[in-house]
Amino acid sequence: NALNQVVETLPHVTLFRPEEIVKAEKIDQGWTIQLSNQKKLQTKLLVAAEGSESPLRKQQGIEVKVQDYQQTAIVANIALNQANQAVAYERFLENGSIAMLPFGQNCVKCVWVIPSKQLKTLEIQSDKALLENIQREFGYRLGFFTQVGKRVFYPLKNICAETLYSDRFVLIGNAANTLHPIAAQGFNLGLRDAATLAEILVQAQNANQDIGSVEVLKNYADRRIDDHQATRYFTDSLAEPHVFQWLGILASEWVTPFKRRIAERGLGRHQSLPKLCRGMDL
Repeated sequence: NALNQVVETLPHVTLFRPEEIVKAEKIDQGWTIQLSNQKKLQTKLLVAAEGSESPLRKQQGIEVKVQDYQQTAIVANIALNQANQAVAYERFLENGSIAMLPFGQNCVKCVWVIPSKQLKTLEIQSDKALLENIQREFGYRLGFFTQVGKRVFYPLKNICAETLYSDRFVLIGNAANTLHPIAAQGFNLGLRDAATLAEILVQAQNANQDIGSVEVLKNYADRRIDDHQATRYFTDSLAEPHVFQWLGILASEWVTPFKRRIAERGLGRHQSLPKLCRGMDL
């Protein structure tokens, strides 16, 4: 909501919502896009930020590599008997993880990752039984859970596009990489995608280059590949339960330099960050 409120004030941005792209047609120097309200737009560059199942990515024929984790995330809001102090928690379990994310003073958003083979049992549980299960798995750091809201189930897969661009077309965010949610890195990775792409497009425009050219978009892809690969590896290493995971958790708790390194990794500071991520103007 905060981002939307800012975007609505920008004079050089036009919002069309709620709309869908019903047709995207390639033309000589860009694209013609038809929206569901029949309005047509033209652009030199089409940026697909549509999420994991990106229809535009599929239309462009960009293949993806898919890794099925054989896990499902159960997402639901949970009411607490006390204020949550705006602290997020994640507990690593033998066969998954459970995260509690602040969502109002006396409410958290629960993300419980379970083996998919357990899903049928949990799908038919009453709210009371599910709440008891979640309380047992998470513990009492947040006090007592008093109510659970509507539950939503997400099968977990790692989806990686084999290329990030084609002529006048580029992928960012989950359309480029969909990660396991265990380390909450997907959103951060998408922000770095957007910030890097913005920086490169401004540089190209200042140099009188065509912002939709393959040369410009290849520059974006080259700058992002290391971060994408490293973040996927970091996330996957946490998603697979093994003894090294537990040792790493203990080390991050008791060894300050290691804890700092993990925090820097999660913040994306392992590499040269784009200007916007460092609070600098383009």
